Amino acid sequence: MKTMLWLAVFLSVVPGRSRGATPETVQLEITCPVEGTTYTRGFTFTANLTGAPDKTYIAVLQCFGVTHHLLCDSQGTFAPIANRNGKIAWGLHDRYLLPEPGDHILEIAVFEQGNTIPLQEDRIRFRMERMPDDELQKELKRISNWLIWSVKTLRDNIERSDVDRAKRTPRSGSKLSEASRDELSNRYHLFTSRMKAFGEAAEFYEQACRPGEALRALRFAHEIYAREGAAVTNVPEIKGFPVQWDTKDVSYPPKHFFEFAVFYARRKDLKQTERWFLEYTAWWKRQHEKHPFLSAREKEKCLEHSLWPYLELARLHYMLYQDMDACEQWMEKYKANMPPGRTR
Repeated sequence: MKTMLWLAVFLSVVPGRSRGATPETVQLEITCPVEGTTYTRGFTFTANLTGAPDKTYIAVLQCFGVTHHLLCDSQGTFAPIANRNGKIAWGLHDRYLLPEPGDHILEIAVFEQGNTIPLQEDRIRFRMERMPDDELQKELKRISNWLIWSVKTLRDNIERSDVDRAKRTPRSGSKLSEASRDELSNRYHLFTSRMKAFGEAAEFYEQACRPGEALRALRFAHEIYAREGAAVTNVPEIKGFPVQWDTKDVSYPPKHFFEFAVFYARRKDLKQTERWFLEYTAWWKRQHEKHPFLSAREKEKCLEHSLWPYLELARLHYMLYQDMDACEQWMEKYKANMPPGRTR
């Protein structure tokens, strides 16, 4: 038996009367794309929708040959909300459009849940062009320079920390000496910086409409993760500390996890998207459960970060209208893993 009856609002638009809604009840302001603009780096669709607090709306977006459905409900399930003079304002965004070179029209219609009469419609004409080679090379060079500097700096720091481990003593009230804390943190950043560079390169290749190069960069990043991700470091205070963990803050997942997930979602391959978002979740959960030096607040932060992919997967299944049962399952998992006392 379904336990989340509120999910009924996720049903597609069906024929019906307007129930008193008029175009004046909603206001749609599209901020990207802009009419007549030429884009060379792709874009994320963004807009603000203002409507009645007791209504649920669906914004139906068509562009690049696909249709996406953006839900706007009073709980802010899939879109952040703010109160505005007795109405609710939703911040809409869609990073999952796959840009193609050429002239395009983005069409959007806003419906009240359960009706086929649009409350507001808009059409935006724009042009997509491939990122010029010199611009792309400039960005890749910037990433390469940053990586060279970062790796050299981190390796120098690690060498200095190895000079005299025997003299390290933990500080009062701390399990790690400052030197050990620095060494472990430097090794974490050395491990993740190379994956970050490939992930950023993939992002630019995707913006430049070069999916083959984007996928190749992401695979290079994951080769580093597969080859080195199980490495550990020994310091006087602790043996076998994972290279995946920082000691000065929570450790953010490799960038390519997220970029892989977005890459496949843009191509409607939600099986692969799920795989990479779950890698992202697992990274946070391992810290929450096993990291020996995180505070209670930091562990709670890890748990909060681990929830986001569940919500995003539910949003994607709804947005693409592929599998409403899967949408409900991900929402149930999201709610089941929430920290005590939290509702969102």
